[in-house]
Amino acid sequence: MMSVRLLLSAILFLCLPGLSLGEQRLAADDFESGDWGGGTGWAAPWRSSGRAAVVRDDHAHGGTHHIRLSGGRITGLTRRVDLSGQQGVRLRFWYFTRAFRKGDQARVRVYDGSWHEVLRIDGSELQNAYVQADLDLSGFQMQRDFRIRFEIRANGSKARLYLDDVELVARDAPPGVQDRLSFYCDWETEITGGSCWDELHTGGEGRLVRVTRPVRQGRHAIRVEVRPGDDPYHCAGCGERAEVSFMRDRQGQPIFENLDSGVKFYGFSVRLDRDWQTPEAADDGLWGIVFQLHGPDELMASQAVALDVTGGNEGEDEGFNIILHAGDLDDPRRSLQWKSFPLADAGLNRGRWVDFVLKIKFAADFTGTVDVWRRDEGESEFRHVLALRDVPTLQYRGSVNQGRVGPHYWQHGFYRPRQTRLTNVLWLDRVLRGNRLADVKAAMDLSSPAKLKPAADGGIYFAAFPDFGGDEEEVTRERVEAFEALAGKKIAWAPFSQDWFVSMEYPREQIHVLHDGGTLPLVRLQPRSTTREYVQETRFTMDRIIKGDFDAELSRWARDARDDGIPLLVDFGVEVNGRWFPWNGSWNGGGTTDGYGDPDYPDGPEKFRDAYRHIIDLFRREGAHNVTWFFHVSMYMEEPPEEWNQPRYYYPGDDYIDWIGVSIYGALHPGENYWDSFTDILTMNDAYRKIRAISRNRPLAILEMGVTDHHPLGSKAEWLLDAFRQIRQNPYLEFRAVNYWHENWDNFGSLTSLRIDSSPEALDAFRKAVADPVFVSTPEFSGTGQP
Repeated sequence: MMSVRLLLSAILFLCLPGLSLGEQRLAADDFESGDWGGGTGWAAPWRSSGRAAVVRDDHAHGGTHHIRLSGGRITGLTRRVDLSGQQGVRLRFWYFTRAFRKGDQARVRVYDGSWHEVLRIDGSELQNAYVQADLDLSGFQMQRDFRIRFEIRANGSKARLYLDDVELVARDAPPGVQDRLSFYCDWETEITGGSCWDELHTGGEGRLVRVTRPVRQGRHAIRVEVRPGDDPYHCAGCGERAEVSFMRDRQGQPIFENLDSGVKFYGFSVRLDRDWQTPEAADDGLWGIVFQLHGPDELMASQAVALDVTGGNEGEDEGFNIILHAGDLDDPRRSLQWKSFPLADAGLNRGRWVDFVLKIKFAADFTGTVDVWRRDEGESEFRHVLALRDVPTLQYRGSVNQGRVGPHYWQHGFYRPRQTRLTNVLWLDRVLRGNRLADVKAAMDLSSPAKLKPAADGGIYFAAFPDFGGDEEEVTRERVEAFEALAGKKIAWAPFSQDWFVSMEYPREQIHVLHDGGTLPLVRLQPRSTTREYVQETRFTMDRIIKGDFDAELSRWARDARDDGIPLLVDFGVEVNGRWFPWNGSWNGGGTTDGYGDPDYPDGPEKFRDAYRHIIDLFRREGAHNVTWFFHVSMYMEEPPEEWNQPRYYYPGDDYIDWIGVSIYGALHPGENYWDSFTDILTMNDAYRKIRAISRNRPLAILEMGVTDHHPLGSKAEWLLDAFRQIRQNPYLEFRAVNYWHENWDNFGSLTSLRIDSSPEALDAFRKAVADPVFVSTPEFSGTGQP
C-alpha cells in the first residue's frame, strides 16, 4: 500500500501526459459519456454502490464530466478489465478531495484473485485541486478478471472524492506471434473500437453480437444474422447485410490495401448454421459474401476480392468460392469482372467450423495472385484448395482520377441479395492479417482449447463412477470394464477424486489407466485435509488458494497436464452449496458482506468463486488448454437453506466455466421416511429452474445420480426408468450428460445400495434405460488443446 504523501512527493502532474515510448493504453474512461458504460477497453461497465454519480460541472479535469463519490456511508466504484498476459501495467487517474475531516479516508484497491489496497487518501492536503496518481501494478497477478475499485469512507455527508481520466497502460510485451501480425481481432473484448474493426453496419438490433458459444478459438465468437429487409443503407441495389468494416491497426487507424501492400496473408474462421440455406438470386445476381476486399468508394464499385458461399454469380453449385472483380473496370480486356473460382474443396460443412487462410498479392493488372488454404473442424492441417496466378486483385477505372488505384478496405460478416423470406445465420471467429503464412497459421491455433462440447444430434453423454472405492481414487481398468459389462454400454468418462491431503501431484497413473483404455478422465479436485464431513478446513482454505499459497503445486499440475496432452475434465469443489464439504460458504464467511471483496456480495460464495477463478487463470497461464472445467452443485439438497447459499453466487462465470454439473439423488438408505421421484427433486424449491438460471450459455450435466434399493416406499427400478425417460424425452430438461454413481456404502448403520446390480430388477431397468441410442459414449471436442 502506498501512502498519498509518498506518492505525491514522487509525482505531480499539471496536465495529462501522453503515453510514454513503448507503452500502450489498455483501458480508459474520461466519463464524457455521462454514464457508467463509457470509455474503451473495459470488460464491463462501472459498478457503483452508495452515493456515486457522474456529474457535469466546470470542475471536471479534462472535459465537462467527472465522478463524485460522496460521504455519509461507504461509497464505491468498481470496474473489471482483462489484463491477462500484460506486463508493466500502471493505473493513472486524476482526483481531488473536498470537505474531508479528520478520520475521513478514500482508498484505491485492486483485485487479482484477492483485494489489495494500493493507495490511501486522507484529504489532509491538496483538497479542491486535481492531482494525478500514477500507480505501478506490475507486482500483481495480471488476469482476465482484474478489477480496480475507488471508495470513500467518510462520516460527513459533505465529504467528496472526485475522479477523472482513469486509464490503465502497459509496457509493450516482447514480440510474439500476435505482435508479428498487423491485425488481430479475436472478439474477446470488443467488436468495433480498439484494434478490431472501425464500423458496424446491420439492419437491426442483435444482428451481429458477441457470443460465448459456439466458439472456435478463445472464449468469444461473433453471431451474424441477416433477415429480409436488413439494408442499413436503404438503397435499391445495396442488398442485405450485417458486417463490420475497416480493419484497425494497433494505433486504432483504419487499414487500407493498395499497390504498396505487396503480399499479405489473412486468417479467419466461419461456421454456417446447421440449417443454412443458400440465398435466392435477385435481379442483380446471386452472392453471399462473408469476407471481402471492397474497392474504393469513389468508384461506386463493390468487392475486388471476396469469399462467397453461393457457388458464384451463376449459382449452379453452392459452395465456397473466390470472386474477383478487379482490374480496370472500364475495360473488360484489362479486368476480371464477377469471375468465380470454386475451391478444390468447396463444401459448406454446415454446422461445423471452417478455418481459412488467404494469400493475396496485390496488383491492378494481371500480375496478382490469390491462394486459399482450408481446414475443417476436427482436422489438424490446412489444405491448399486454390491457387490463382496472373490475376488482378485491385480495382480502378481508367476514366476516374487518371486511372489511379485508390484505397481498398476489408469487410467481414454476411452480405446477400434482397430476400423475401430467408434468414441466414452464421458465426465468425478470430480474424488476422500478417506478412507471413507461418505467423497467420500459428495465430489461428493460438490458445485453441480442447474443450468437451455437447454431443452431436442431441446426444446425451453416458458416464459413470464405476465403484473406485470409498475414497474414490482406486482407479483400475477392471472396475471400468466390470461396470460396462453390467450396463451393456461403454462409458464416455469416469470420475475419480484427488484429495489434496493425499497428493497435489498430477495424477498421471490414474489418468493413463482411464485414457489408455479409451475412457475420458474426470478429476475431482478436493481441497481438504480429511474425508470427514462437516469439518472446518484449516490448511487448504479458500483464502490460501486465493492468496497463492498453493500456486507452485497447482502450476506443476497444470504443466504436467499440458505436457501430457490428454483431454481432461476437471471439477473443483464438488457440491459447493452443501455444508458437508469445507469449501461451502458457511465455512468461509457465510452470508456476511464486509469481510472480503465486494461489499455487495456474500463473502463465503465469493471466496469459492475467486479461488476457482484463481486456479483456472493459473492453468491458462501455464498453457493447459486441454482442460474442460465443470462447476458442480447439489440439486437434491441445499445446506444451509439460506439465500446467500444459492448456486449462482458461487458461479465463476461463463468466461471460466465450460459445463455446469449437478448431483441428483433419490432416497439414499431404506431408513429414510421419504421417496422422492426424479421429477420431485427437479421441481422441489424450483431446483431445476435455479440451476438453469445460472447460465443459459453453458451445457448441463448430471455429474452424480443414484437411488438406493430395497426401500419400503418405492422401487429403484421404476425410479431409474422414470429418471432416464425424463432426461431423454422431457423437452423442458436440457441435460447433455448423465453420470451414474455406481457404489454401495454404509450409511448410519444401513446400506446405501446405489450399484446398478443391487437387484435383478434394478439391473434390468438400468440396462433397458441406457440402451437407447440417444445415450452416447464417444466424447467430442473443439480445438486442439495446443498453444
